[in-house]
Amino acid sequence: MIDLPNLFKKGPEVSGIQWFDAVDSSVHDDYWVTVDCNAEDGVSASENLKKAYQSRKQQPQSDRIIVTYEVLKPKFFILSGTEKDVNDNLIWYSKGIIREGRNYELFIRYMPKYKALFDSILPKIAASFH
Repeated sequence: MIDLPNLFKKGPEVSGIQWFDAVDSSVHDDYWVTVDCNAEDGVSASENLKKAYQSRKQQPQSDRIIVTYEVLKPKFFILSGTEKDVNDNLIWYSKGIIREGRNYELFIRYMPKYKALFDSILPKIAASFH
């Protein structure tokens, strides 16, 4: 379902969210990836996808989070932006898909000093998430 470069290792699953941590523990808090299955009983996958999109998009109600890119299609969405952190502005990317009648969301967050790295690997990660 997702092909991550060897920078990541499978971490814990918490409340249905699969975490992927940095292999290098010295950068553990600098970047991370999660994959979540967003499913609500009695709601279609397309409605769940729209709800996940709206939920992620509405988080920017605070001045800490800014959406800089957004796309919503019948079977996927993409949102990205920045988040003001205590020490830095973080960059984030979210992709939601419908797969086998269920809605899944990929979420990646990283520090700006890794922008060049993620600019090179994010297209491959996002394309593998289907």
